[in-house]
Amino acid sequence: MNHKFKQLYADLLISKLIDALFRSYKKPEDDGEFTYRATYSPNEHIEKSEIYQSNYFGDNHRIDGEDYIEGQLGLTTFRFSEIYVTASATRAEDTDSTVFKGVVFIADFNKAFEGSTFIFRRKFLNNTHPYAKSAGAFQIELTNHNFNKEFLVMTTDDVEDRYILSPNFVNKIQKYSDRVNGKAEFVFTDNKMFIFRETKKDQFSGKLYNSDDEARLRQIYDDFLEYFSIVDELTLNRRIWSKI
Repeated sequence: MNHKFKQLYADLLISKLIDALFRSYKKPEDDGEFTYRATYSPNEHIEKSEIYQSNYFGDNHRIDGEDYIEGQLGLTTFRFSEIYVTASATRAEDTDSTVFKGVVFIADFNKAFEGSTFIFRRKFLNNTHPYAKSAGAFQIELTNHNFNKEFLVMTTDDVEDRYILSPNFVNKIQKYSDRVNGKAEFVFTDNKMFIFRETKKDQFSGKLYNSDDEARLRQIYDDFLEYFSIVDELTLNRRIWSKI
């Protein structure tokens, strides 16, 4: 879509879908001041500097994207967008290679911490995680043996890592990963949680010109719901310690 059409699409359709989603949200009964809001900017994406901050990619990678959503659910602020990450060819006769295509979701985490922790799928992206290593991260194992079989955990602080990855939270991560068919990896740094969710499709843009328009609208709604649900699914609104 060109920029003008995407903005019209956002104003007429996506904003209404988001409004409908939040109207259907059941807020906690014991929270009279519960806040929920979201805005959609079709031609923007999460800032490159914030993505580089995660040390999931290197600063030599090129990042582009679209379909930026920013909002708040209860105490938790979040944002996500589609991103496309490429690496430049090392030889003139080669073409640039795609490193990642999907969605990055960033949320204010419910525990304060200073180090960095990475959760990689053992078969995802199939690399040696040099950027995590460059941040000083080293490999550890958790007490959950099934989790260790599926995930490689690296951290810059072994003590802090146990604080972030409580047994209950580890189970929630595993359930979320199963729900998205194992196409997600996680980074915890700077009091934030990053989820890198690999996808092959253009999730939030509609091709509403044929007989399956209703089905496509439903799919776009469900795509948004997946990311809005993360805050509840991972219990991010439960503040363990106050942030400094």
